[in-house]
Amino acid sequence: MRVILGVLSRQFRYIRHQAMSDSVTVLDGGLGTELEVAGITKYPGHDELWTARVLLNQPEAMKQLHGSFLKYGADVIETGTYQASVDGYMKYAGLSEQKAVSVIQNAAKIAQEAVEEFWVDYQSKIDGSVEQREELVFTDRSKPQIAASIACYGAWLANDSDYDGNYVDSMTTEELQAWHRKHIKILLDAGINLLAIETIPAQKEAEAIVQILPEFPGVKAFLTFSSKSETKTCHQESFAEAVASICKMSSPDQLLAVGLNCTRPQFITPLLRSAQGATGGRPFIVNPKGESSPGVLTEWTKLLPEWLDLGVRYIGGCCHTRPSDIEIIRKTVKSHAK
Repeated sequence: MRVILGVLSRQFRYIRHQAMSDSVTVLDGGLGTELEVAGITKYPGHDELWTARVLLNQPEAMKQLHGSFLKYGADVIETGTYQASVDGYMKYAGLSEQKAVSVIQNAAKIAQEAVEEFWVDYQSKIDGSVEQREELVFTDRSKPQIAASIACYGAWLANDSDYDGNYVDSMTTEELQAWHRKHIKILLDAGINLLAIETIPAQKEAEAIVQILPEFPGVKAFLTFSSKSETKTCHQESFAEAVASICKMSSPDQLLAVGLNCTRPQFITPLLRSAQGATGGRPFIVNPKGESSPGVLTEWTKLLPEWLDLGVRYIGGCCHTRPSDIEIIRKTVKSHAK
């Protein structure tokens, strides 16, 4: 146990250092849409479990995808648990609660195995022949980290309410907290201690989550809102006010960064500008929404220098962001740092 805690302590020192410095951490991309491209899963409109079905039936495919994002430059990968919930597995797959918990926790194991396999291969090639080194996409890597994907409550409903957040109007803060507390604990018990709380459409839900973070001392988190405009969350609150609220409620030692996920690139700059000065010194995290059209992602990477200048220190992609796109992002970040 002492060894494990020591490893986690070193990981958190690295992650906290990234948050406090000008270093930029590259995240992964769109797990769900990449699995759709491969014909392995279907959009929630056709399968309520979406990527969660892959964890149940084809876990090896999820591990291979993690490996692809790692190969092409991700410093942090997320568990494939955005759509995975106890309620969802019980309702849409007929699992018992115990089996549902086991499947979700296995997602952490899958990500852990992917990182370990990548790192062994990377180190052997770095220490190997010139030909082996040339097989690597990048040769300046640190061992990647894992974040547990914690989606908004609306994700499990599989009715696109994760993009309006209207469910919060009929739920109490305590109900939201109970749901999130359960799923956070499941992934923490699987050995993941960094949370990617993502695509939160409503200020009320974000506040409910950060209020329970102190129940898990030592845990670090990022939190991203979703937006469909230049100033507001998907639930139509002021993005700047929502950011200010959750940052005042939380410790910067626990909530490391705040920002945007699954949001169109053209909205990112005005949203970040509106919230400058509201983060309590925290950096921004951004996972823009990609596009399925060829060449579109390359266009939005041209906005990266602007976002970095606005304080983005964690950058990846959401839907339609492929492993090869992560390579472009990493190269753009490196170029900007020169």
